[in-house]
Amino acid sequence: MTERDIQKYAVSLLRKAGYKVFVTSNNRHTANTAGTPDIFAFKSGTWFAFECKSDTGKPTKEQQELIDLSAIYLIRSIEDIDGFIE
Repeated sequence: MTERDIQKYAVSLLRKAGYKVFVTSNNRHTANTAGTPDIFAFKSGTWFAFECKSDTGKPTKEQQELIDLSAIYLIRSIEDIDGFIE
């Protein structure tokens, strides 16, 4: 599954679950700060951040630092986002 497929699925599922979703990347060059996650989602007063990667995709150094701090969730499959929603 590609990163784009994972991202589309995650955005759709989050919206169906009642999250307000903001997408910062869609495989186009952006002017975001290095390490900015692909998706931000808000519900019930809490923000969540997600980085979508394929099985072989590698997070940037900045993204990995945030993943290590549990500041963003790394999504590599539809099961990862399904598990978050449950």
